[in-house]
Amino acid sequence: MFEKEEYEVIKFVERGEDCYIVSDYVEGVTLYRWIQLHEEIEKDTLEQWILKLIRQLNFFQKQKGNPRYKYLNPYTIIITEEDDITLLYPEENSPRLKGKFAKKFQLENSNQDVDLYCLGRTIQFIMAHIKCVPCLRKREEIRLLIFVKKCLENTHKKQLKKHNRKRLKWIVTLIGAIFFLIGIIFLPVKEEKKCEGDIDYFSLGMYYFLEKKDYAKSKIYFQKAGEQVKGTGNYVRLSEFMLHQSNDKGIKGSLQMIEREADKEKDIEKKLMLARGCVLIETDWAYEMIVEMYLDNPEELSEDKLSEWNEYKALAYEKLSLWKEAGTQYRILNEQEEKRDEKEKMYREKFVEMDINYLKELWKEETILAEEKQRVLQNMLKDNPQMKEEKSFIQFIQENHIQF
Repeated sequence: MFEKEEYEVIKFVERGEDCYIVSDYVEGVTLYRWIQLHEEIEKDTLEQWILKLIRQLNFFQKQKGNPRYKYLNPYTIIITEEDDITLLYPEENSPRLKGKFAKKFQLENSNQDVDLYCLGRTIQFIMAHIKCVPCLRKREEIRLLIFVKKCLENTHKKQLKKHNRKRLKWIVTLIGAIFFLIGIIFLPVKEEKKCEGDIDYFSLGMYYFLEKKDYAKSKIYFQKAGEQVKGTGNYVRLSEFMLHQSNDKGIKGSLQMIEREADKEKDIEKKLMLARGCVLIETDWAYEMIVEMYLDNPEELSEDKLSEWNEYKALAYEKLSLWKEAGTQYRILNEQEEKRDEKEKMYREKFVEMDINYLKELWKEETILAEEKQRVLQNMLKDNPQMKEEKSFIQFIQENHIQF
């Protein structure tokens, strides 16, 4: 639980094509403080937050005159107790919007769109200060970096035009870029109807199967994909099997077809979904299918998915009484866990370092009362008493003449 405060935030009211803002009050913490209180952020949460920020910036610009919010940064983004995200109301909270920290996110080049620039800087800040789980794959990380770069380098030629249709087209493009970058293709039902021909339903099916383990939705999207590409019936059958785990005599043939396709394409994600299905079948032929599959580029899988794959391999070897191979596979799993422990220690050290950096920034902030600073410090020490022994913390205390 975190220390909640009440904030005046923006609430959007839509009337036709226009949008108005009114103030509302919520309890929560700033994004800056939320990051200090958490060691990691779920990938799904990150995706939803970015999407909501884009939508709120879009709503803000739908007001008469197409204004910009201008102040997007980790201090003006409020996270509620339900992990919802909203923006500070721009007038009443002007001291927060224009503090020293906020200036780091301000735009100096007047030829750029301020909201896109601040969005890019905010995403940079999030990714630099907190761990995303599961980790972004290398390809996703590169795409995200490219997107942030485009946000920071945008010019008026790429800006939203005052004409509503052009502005909306740019926002739709921006939202599509976010999903492409993070590896998620998730559009509301209304958007699907508008641009049905542009949606990659097969990728959506793979996403819901592997990432969400929502086999009902993966089945729906694989069925829709059948209208675009051939051969998706095997994936529909696998989703149906995962959903009900019923005795499907035809499932073996479908799995063999997917296996040949995955092997030909060297598609490691299709191999992982195969292994997940084979484990549930619990027959020798299914276990044999698992042990005969190999990953060509295992480094492309996230740590969690690689562990899942190795668990299936170990179990399959064990069920087939291949004791030596099973032992080797379980040792690999053990080494992965040891590496995770090392990473956990590393992230713990980074967490302490970030806490101390936060305190340094906090003590420089003239708009915050000394009592509030002391309260934050005491809460940090309560959560992490070992911080007192850190050299950087001792130095910080001495430099700022802080007494407990």
